[in-house]
Amino acid sequence: MQVTLDSTYPATPAEVHIENSVGLSDEDVSELRTSLAAAGQDAPGECYLFQLLQTAKDFVNSRNTPSDDCCICLCAFDQDEQFFKTTCGHCFHLPCIAHWVHDQQVQTLERSQGETNAIPEPTQDSDDEEGSGGGGGGRRGRK
Repeated sequence: MQVTLDSTYPATPAEVHIENSVGLSDEDVSELRTSLAAAGQDAPGECYLFQLLQTAKDFVNSRNTPSDDCCICLCAFDQDEQFFKTTCGHCFHLPCIAHWVHDQQVQTLERSQGETNAIPEPTQDSDDEEGSGGGGGGRRGRK
């Protein structure tokens, strides 16, 4: 939402433009414009910028349920259910994203522990007469 005020505000009403309304349908945007216009008419000649912003915030918050399913469990969101939304617009149930993050941390920890606990493979010297089979179970020193 972009609000433009000229030097004569509040005598001249604010111009309100709604752009990039990701997550709102065309009907929602139309309804929001109507609500904002009504908020401006309720207080002609008064400073109503805060009222405009509060109206827009309340409107968006009332429609704050994702229309898509959770990207992890692929289930729909309930009306009052808390969710996490990424900057790219993907939405997740809080328990789903918490479980996923936990699993990622465990996997990372297991990988890092596996790398530090790994026993290095013995290297083969070019003058090793037994080849790769050895069977002695230990590393042999150089001659």
